[in-house]
Amino acid sequence: MSDRLPESSLSSRASQDPPSSSGDGSPEPILPAKQAAKPWALTRSPRRIKKDDVPLLRWPDQAPFGSPAADDHIRTIVENFLARFRTPTTIVSYRKALRGFFDWWGSDGQADPLTVPVLRAYQTYLVHTVEPRTVNFYLATLRSFSGWMVDQGEFPWNPMDEIRSLKIPKGFVRDSLSEDEIRQLLQSMPKGGATKPAQEMALRNYAMAVLWCAVGLRSIELARAQRRHLNFEQGHQLLKIHGKGDDMAGKPVVLEPWVMAPLTTYLEYHDQWHQPDGAGHARPAHAHHPLFCWTRGPGAYRSRTHNPALTRSCRPIGVRVIQNMMRDYMRQAGLLNQLIGETKNVRRITPHSLRHSAATIALEHGAPLHQVQDMLRHADIQTTMLYTHNKERITNAAEHRIPDFTTPPDQEINTN
Repeated sequence: MSDRLPESSLSSRASQDPPSSSGDGSPEPILPAKQAAKPWALTRSPRRIKKDDVPLLRWPDQAPFGSPAADDHIRTIVENFLARFRTPTTIVSYRKALRGFFDWWGSDGQADPLTVPVLRAYQTYLVHTVEPRTVNFYLATLRSFSGWMVDQGEFPWNPMDEIRSLKIPKGFVRDSLSEDEIRQLLQSMPKGGATKPAQEMALRNYAMAVLWCAVGLRSIELARAQRRHLNFEQGHQLLKIHGKGDDMAGKPVVLEPWVMAPLTTYLEYHDQWHQPDGAGHARPAHAHHPLFCWTRGPGAYRSRTHNPALTRSCRPIGVRVIQNMMRDYMRQAGLLNQLIGETKNVRRITPHSLRHSAATIALEHGAPLHQVQDMLRHADIQTTMLYTHNKERITNAAEHRIPDFTTPPDQEINTN
């Protein structure tokens, strides 16, 4: 079994495979699980053998990897498994992970039967291809899929019980930006443009960056934010967050006046351009109107859904677009590819670093730990405590108390 496959294969078709549809455009009904698994089924051996030697699946006959028949078999069994989930982002992520596995397994044409050693080889391939947290996510998805196959009677046991996830140290969080660096980032961003689309894009991106830095949102939470999530309670502006894994917006973050100012400026400019109807009459924003929209102008395209907000050219921005946008601004501000002291190592700064920056700066300015936990929406306060651990471990480290053994005692320099 070869483990050679370009890294891009994990995502080349993984997120591009929605359920197939019939000629009239309606989605084809999902086959019963037993029928979907039939092409992959193996004849079980009655004799007792080691778990490592038990073949669990076989590649379907007359369906070489990459052929339409193979793609149809993969899509059918994957979509049967995904039918149990409701959240669209979960379905897309799981589909990508499973398609990545099937692409790897069948990459040599007629794949070997699936066994525990094959799954271990897949884990080794992932370790050398993607980040450790991504490895664990792909393995967790495969573990859930295998458990579903056990429930369908196709697996005698869950083979992923033999595969351990990677142990990821939790002692430190990723690098964050300082207050001066955040100011440098925001000051470097354009605040206007020569055309309506350029002006709106500049206002939108600046408002999004200020919000991101102020309350430590995730990029997916920025993409999911809608106008109806804005609220006003007890004299403060709030934004209810639709977090990852949640079915709807729930816990709020507080928006200070300096955060609301650029957001209000953007929304007012957007409404002046997008909201009037054909006769020039103003229309109220739809309840599901995205907080941050594409800037293609009114009437530039038609919605493929029944969401009235989209028919007004107000389509929400995707997560990847948001991340790439912020990465470009960070690069222009000179915050990427910085060396760490004299180590020659590159400082690990990404758009997600803005979330860590908000937490770190809030704690440095005296915010209670439990309030920072609520702002970041951490389920476990131990996760939030990592931010205080970072500072305490370095600034008050025991190593600072060790005397300099390379100099005579009378030449020791007290660094405390």
